[in-house]
Amino acid sequence: MVIKSKLLIMINMFFIYLSRIYTKTIRKMDTNSYIAMFHDIVEDEKQQDEYSVTRKEFANYIASLVHSGWNFSGSPPTVRKKSIQLTFDDGFSSVYHTAYPILKKHGIPFTVFITVDYIGTDGYMTWENITELCNSGLCRIGSHTLSHPLFRFLTLRQKTEELCRSKERIEKFIHTEVTDFAFPYGSFYAVDYKSRKLAKKYYQNVYTTTGICLHSNQSCYPRINVPFYRKKHLK
Repeated sequence: MVIKSKLLIMINMFFIYLSRIYTKTIRKMDTNSYIAMFHDIVEDEKQQDEYSVTRKEFANYIASLVHSGWNFSGSPPTVRKKSIQLTFDDGFSSVYHTAYPILKKHGIPFTVFITVDYIGTDGYMTWENITELCNSGLCRIGSHTLSHPLFRFLTLRQKTEELCRSKERIEKFIHTEVTDFAFPYGSFYAVDYKSRKLAKKYYQNVYTTTGICLHSNQSCYPRINVPFYRKKHLK
């Protein structure tokens, strides 16, 4: 019973800690610079999950940022007050068909991290889509690995293959050097220190998903999954 009681106290303290991080992040997102992470953009709320947003939510979010005078940064991101970088993971076709027209209208730069094995499959962009985005002058293409693995459990050889082969294949099609990489899953648990150090060997700009705002002297850039903060930022 004593052990069970201590375990419950520890679990409770952990969730209190998470709650404080969430509240602190919400407050900082109003004024501080941060990197926004998106995945899919859907038409109907019934299609929505914790990682996706509706077309209406995304359009309103961008309009709100523009109206509030936010500065839009490319890669690498700019660390200054009210500066934001927009990123998209995996390479969903909605980035090309939905997000791109909205961002193009406002002249907003953005970065798309491509999972190579997903390209051309159902719901994802084609190489033609990706090349057009790359040539638009607004979009920067980065790697999101070949197969979207959890890096913590990969061998050194597997990690190197995911990092290097994805970079080579993307560069082959877009004819542009790929200098940006985002880890799949991207949390402190999913991405160990050795994996982050290895990624920095092959890419200039490495991104995680640690849910905090930007500050100076970060070896890897943290990103915030905007849909998690739907009530505050996606109205």
